[in-house]
Amino acid sequence: SVDVFDQAQKFAKENGMPVIISETGYPSGPRLLGYTEEKQAQYVKKAFEKAFALDGINGIGIWRYRDSSWRSFPPQENRFGLKDSKGRSKPAWDALKESVSKLN
Repeated sequence: SVDVFDQAQKFAKENGMPVIISETGYPSGPRLLGYTEEKQAQYVKKAFEKAFALDGINGIGIWRYRDSSWRSFPPQENRFGLKDSKGRSKPAWDALKESVSKLN
C-alpha cells in the first residue's frame, strides 16, 4: 500500500518542509506469502504516481536495485530488488523505467 505517501504529505504540510522518502518497496516473493513480481511492479508504478502527484514529497528511494544473493530471514527480505540476484530485470524494473520516462 502507498498509504505512507499520504502520511508523508501530511507531515510535510504540518512542518512546512518537503519530505524525501528514503526507502520504500515491495518484495517479489515468496509466492507462498502472497508476494509476486506483478504485485511488485504495480507497487513501483503506484508509488511513483503517488509521489509525483503530492507536492510535499520531493523524492523517493526504491529499495533495492538487485535481490540479495545471500539468504536472510524473513525470506521476502531477499526479494526487494527490481532485478534478480543474477541481474535479470523483473517487471518492476520496466515499471520503474516507464514511470521515470513520464516525469516532466
